[in-house]
Amino acid sequence: MNEDKEEKPIRGLLRNIASANEASGMSPRGFVAPKLVNRITFFASLVSLLLIVAAFLSMIWDFTDPMLALRCIGSIIVILFALFIFRAINAQFD
Repeated sequence: MNEDKEEKPIRGLLRNIASANEASGMSPRGFVAPKLVNRITFFASLVSLLLIVAAFLSMIWDFTDPMLALRCIGSIIVILFALFIFRAINAQFD
């Protein structure tokens, strides 16, 4: 009977953390500020688009080797994909 009325240590710890967060006015957020991540992702996608267009044009006009241009485009796409994955994961912490 007495054990039922006693509060478990984990529950007490969670309540203390919740009350401390409410008292400090902190709102949950991601690893990095979500607005900053969105802004960086937007500008990175614009720069990536410009680099891909430049690589295609240089490949078409025979300024660079087509395989080198395609490797550059592939690298840009992989980096941009990783950035978007980080953005999605960071948004889960909001």
